Amino acid sequence: SSSSSSSSSTWPSSTSHSTPEAGLAVLRKQCCMNGGLLNRELRRLVWPVLLGLSREEEDPSLSYRDLVVEHKDTRQVHCDVIRTFHSFLPVIESSEKKQLQKQLGHLINAVMCVRPELHYFQGYNDIVALFLLNVGESMAFRCMERMSISYFRLQHEKTLAPVLDLLKLIPLLLRTADQEVFFHLEQAQLDPYYATSWILTWFSHDFNDLELIARLFDFFLATPPLMPIYLSVALITYRRQALLALPHDYALLHSFLRQLSGRCTICSVVIVISSASNFVARSVQFYGICMVLLCYRFRR
Repeated sequence: SSSSSSSSSTWPSSTSHSTPEAGLAVLRKQCCMNGGLLNRELRRLVWPVLLGLSREEEDPSLSYRDLVVEHKDTRQVHCDVIRTFHSFLPVIESSEKKQLQKQLGHLINAVMCVRPELHYFQGYNDIVALFLLNVGESMAFRCMERMSISYFRLQHEKTLAPVLDLLKLIPLLLRTADQEVFFHLEQAQLDPYYATSWILTWFSHDFNDLELIARLFDFFLATPPLMPIYLSVALITYRRQALLALPHDYALLHSFLRQLSGRCTICSVVIVISSASNFVARSVQFYGICMVLLCYRFRR
């Protein structure tokens, strides 16, 4: 298409840089810019690179499907898979949706079989679906295996306890970012559980717009693991006026925050991404402490 060719012509080539590290820095910078990676063709090329993977290393004679056997979460995976793609692709043909669901089931089960130490969590299907749609079936398996032992390692623990611990960073950061909003939520004794699915699934369970979710994934794949926490704080402060207009009522505030993502557009997400990046730049010391705590949790 014309849009694809025009975006490709302006895309910075990593081969024009002296080292792979320099090329990777350019890709990460593009992911953090307003337009992100622009389209699915670029994501198919760049997402694996950001995860340290190469298509040249693929062996076409090996099929990840051969790795699938019955496992402890097989039944739950099936239940979640048959509910997937309805919001992402509402106008897709039924036969195509069933084919995608079949591929999705194979992908998830293969990762769970290759990495038996991981525990499946609900919402993982949305994450894998996004990779399937953007990088293709075979590469999606390699990406998700890498993601599951890095970015999503805490989510794959036996219980939600590590993720709930991570959520406690949100009010701490919110106090630094916007004290008025922090104290407003504090007076209602509001726990940060409203953000559970945000952090658990990188917002993919909360947004219905496929392009919007992919734009967030561009950003998260190019930034350190705690960025979804910072973006959660940026999203809350972005809606500060409407939030401060509400009374100190736990249920009302929790409901409002749970629905925040549904009110987002691509324009508002661009603003929130910029705000999250700026917030990290202003709180480098706090970010360093958080990363130390996160590394400690990984080693346990």
